[in-house]
Amino acid sequence: MEENQGLSAISQASLGDVAYEKIANAIISGAFKPGEKLTIRNLADRLETSSTPVRDAMKRLLLEGALEQRAARDIRVPIITADRYREIADIRLELEGLAAARAAERRTDADIAALEKNISDNEIAMKANDWERCIALNKQFHFALPETANMPILSSHLDGLWLQIGPPISSFYAHGGRDMIDHHYDVFAAIKAQKPSDARKHIVADIASSVDHIIAHIEKAANA
Repeated sequence: MEENQGLSAISQASLGDVAYEKIANAIISGAFKPGEKLTIRNLADRLETSSTPVRDAMKRLLLEGALEQRAARDIRVPIITADRYREIADIRLELEGLAAARAAERRTDADIAALEKNISDNEIAMKANDWERCIALNKQFHFALPETANMPILSSHLDGLWLQIGPPISSFYAHGGRDMIDHHYDVFAAIKAQKPSDARKHIVADIASSVDHIIAHIEKAANA
């Protein structure tokens, strides 16, 4: 047997993809605050990698609008405006509504078990005031819908949207209380019962219920 059989070198491009995924997930989950400055050196140190893959990842994130460049060496997490947040929320109503409807049509028993566990884990985290865990589970629930629906193109569009709205959702989450999870039970029940129109209705209600509150949170932060 050849010594390197089954193995291949990790390319610089692969490292860039890994760095991109880690930084993108951190942005979505609220690990970086709106307006926070990010540096290639600091991120490279935290990821324990060289600067090149981090630089490549940040270029992608700048193109996607997940980061903004204010000066040559000043790259920050954007401070989203109320109007931009509302526009993205309106798009989410359509895309995630479609994802929920298709998920209800195509779900498997394994999908149902995974969604049920997500809600249970979120309840435990909420009772423990573990908001970081709650935020991660909330994202997981929403992204599970296009995955269950087997709609990868839709999922990729949601990735781009969540990169922009992740920070304000995360910073608001602890203030949202049970409104951030209660609708998940209705979405789950509709998907389990294979009722597409109900699944769409309930995920729309879930998204819409927090829009005005998050916008008020955004405007309060902007005026602070």
